[in-house]
Amino acid sequence: MTRDEGEFREVLQDELRAREAACRLLEVSPGAGPDELKAAYRRKAKAHHPDRNLEDRDAARKFLMVRCAYELLAHGRPCAQLLAEIGSWPEMSRTDRHRLENPWSYFVWWRDHYFG
Repeated sequence: MTRDEGEFREVLQDELRAREAACRLLEVSPGAGPDELKAAYRRKAKAHHPDRNLEDRDAARKFLMVRCAYELLAHGRPCAQLLAEIGSWPEMSRTDRHRLENPWSYFVWWRDHYFG
């Protein structure tokens, strides 16, 4: 494995972990459509908004994570804060479907990512 392949694999795994975490945060399936994502975002944003949760010290962080999750799933914009946050979650691991040990797995990830 060359250095470029290793870097690509690492970036790919980070994106998969971020998408998995975003789905967990918004409580949606990986194939959720725009309307479902918007409804989930609104529900979670309302639940975690700092103005509604004055006693919760982590409300601002939770609200930011919900926003980052929505931006990633709805618009494909990665969020550095989300990646940093999920790095501390012990239960986040690679998905079984996209193990990146062989070239076929890269293709399956690419197909799922771009074509649903």
